[in-house]
Amino acid sequence: MLLPARDVVNLLVRRIRPALEGAGDIDWGDASLERLWTDGIGADRQRRATALGRAYPH
Repeated sequence: MLLPARDVVNLLVRRIRPALEGAGDIDWGDASLERLWTDGIGADRQRRATALGRAYPH
């Protein structure tokens, strides 16, 4: 069965949430995923910056 990447990542995070909480990383993990879902991956951000005529910081 194939699932969209977003669904697979959400299933993974649900599975590892206790470990993230135990390590104190749940806020970082949630913020990172929110950025991913909102802004896309690095290549998406680079394409947008290029389309707007801006250099993308490395």
